Amino acid sequence: MHKDRDFPMVASRLVQNEIRKLYMDHKARHGVGDLIPKRKEPFTREILLDTILGAPEGTAVGRFTIAWASRSGRSLRALTKTLASTGFRKAEVSVDKVDQSLSDCLTRAGLSWLLRGKVYASGSAPADLLSSPQPGDFAVLQPPPSKSDPFDMVWGSKPIFLPFCSDPLSAFTSLADIELNDPIIGAPERTAMFTDDHGAPLTGHFLDRLLHGLLLRHFPESVAKNYSWHSCRIWLATALLASGASRAQIQALCRWQTDESLNIYACLGAEQYSRLLAGAFGARIDAARAATLADAVPFICRHDVFAATGAARVLADADFDAELAPEDDADDD
Repeated sequence: MHKDRDFPMVASRLVQNEIRKLYMDHKARHGVGDLIPKRKEPFTREILLDTILGAPEGTAVGRFTIAWASRSGRSLRALTKTLASTGFRKAEVSVDKVDQSLSDCLTRAGLSWLLRGKVYASGSAPADLLSSPQPGDFAVLQPPPSKSDPFDMVWGSKPIFLPFCSDPLSAFTSLADIELNDPIIGAPERTAMFTDDHGAPLTGHFLDRLLHGLLLRHFPESVAKNYSWHSCRIWLATALLASGASRAQIQALCRWQTDESLNIYACLGAEQYSRLLAGAFGARIDAARAATLADAVPFICRHDVFAATGAARVLADADFDAELAPEDDADDD
């Protein structure tokens, strides 16, 4: 804040020394427990497929009711699979307010199709090709601006290839459902990729409350609070690591700005994306952080959680206006 206002700053080395002294004093007085970062846990495949995508038709969370065949239902399904396949942050696929600019949000202008070897812009892909995809077909996304790349100068020229495949986490078919059923409203760059039933962009607040409600159907609050939409990004990185992807490949797919990833994997191709995502989709995640190990989903019997929490209830009375804990979006970019 001082730098933005042109106030002279103390040398960072001096600040770091003082912070280190404070840390050492805290450690001597209280130990290191409070200094360990509290970050969100990675989703598991079961959370993605059962808890979110497997929510029954008509599930109510607050004032919202899931109808998978509706525009909002198609968006929720495609958004979940897209986040799991790309590692996008929530801020890259939603807005703070419905009437704000979409300059930082994924729009239909950022979607194209590689079908039978030919590229089509969103809105121009033949319906018969989208309805009957074949191996070798891809949905292609241009990454929107992000907090680490606010002008899209680093990642904007590096497309993300999402292959058609039979895995239920593949985003291709769900994005094709949007393309086939939800018309572009105005210009493609003014139509958000993921929208409500009226074509308005989804807000981050709505997505947070919806996810929390869906998690509470299966898990107690002590477990649900450890997850956010950022858990998709953590899941992808963790699954890629478990599948044998190199750290440079993981940094490239998750778009972390490091010299290693930029120099070695400056631009990943369609076939590389296919192989890496196939490996990630097949990985079994049982990683958990030490601070939340007791409440980590991989080590919890969900049937016991069902019995203990009465999780079959529908959260029709959930408070959509209550504030959640801030999303853990602290990437070291």
